[in-house]
Amino acid sequence: MNKDNEFRISGWYVPKADKDIFNKIKKSGLNHIFLQGSNVEDGCRNVALVEEYLTLCDECGLDAYVQRGRETEISYVIDSAPFFAKHPSFKGFLMYDEPSASQYSTLREDYVEYAKKVEGAL
Repeated sequence: MNKDNEFRISGWYVPKADKDIFNKIKKSGLNHIFLQGSNVEDGCRNVALVEEYLTLCDECGLDAYVQRGRETEISYVIDSAPFFAKHPSFKGFLMYDEPSASQYSTLREDYVEYAKKVEGAL
């Protein structure tokens, strides 16, 4: 099946960084994972740690989305994007989980700022 017709199956809460676990995730049929939760620290602010996870995803054939985090400024997302984009597994950021209608204007503002500064942004 080509990527255009692929059915995306996700793992939500990322486990500890362990290649055996990530291989099991891939073999179970999941094809992407969200890098979020306590194992990658709040908001994935630790670039080295996120890159460790992305390397595992690269090696195991999983795609990854890095969660922004509730308290993480858009400038962090913009600054970290070039480091994460070096990894074939990096597919983008999960900016908000289930945003409320009151967050829609903020989403738009963040998108505009991100798109202005990050090459290839959607």
